[in-house]
Amino acid sequence: MFRAYRGALETPFASSWKGAEKPEVVLVEFFDYACPYCKASNAVVDRLLKEDPGLRVVYRELPILGPDSLAAARVSLAASGSGKFRQFHDALYEAGRPGPQTIEQAARASGIPLNSPDRPEFEAELKRNFQLADQLGATGTPVFVVGDRVMNGAVGYEALKKAIAGARAARS
Repeated sequence: MFRAYRGALETPFASSWKGAEKPEVVLVEFFDYACPYCKASNAVVDRLLKEDPGLRVVYRELPILGPDSLAAARVSLAASGSGKFRQFHDALYEAGRPGPQTIEQAARASGIPLNSPDRPEFEAELKRNFQLADQLGATGTPVFVVGDRVMNGAVGYEALKKAIAGARAARS
């Protein structure tokens, strides 16, 4: 169903991924740092990663909740380009809702410079993510894609685990 988008979906921007180096299954998450449902889903996704050594999660920035979301996404992409996406991602969720202070705190904690202007490659990635989300019928954040399934919202551990198992079975 999503064969035309699979390569674009499953290929991360720089280091915007966690999990298996050579994955059996890829879970894609479109997220916004200001989204409380995305923050709640972060623990669920981390649990799945701990339990499943064949899983890779590719993170796609989708800053739909205002200027602080966009600022956080740009710094996150800069962190990703520096190989420090994971550190920034977790540090910002830990710091709280994105704003000038929490973004600065997360940048400092992850060891990246805070000044990440509107670089062309960041803007191209954000544009691509918005287009992909639109093509997939995203209704907000988070949006999860695994195999041929698109799941809008914080669907929870069981739904994601079942979708991952289904995608793995379909590859066999």
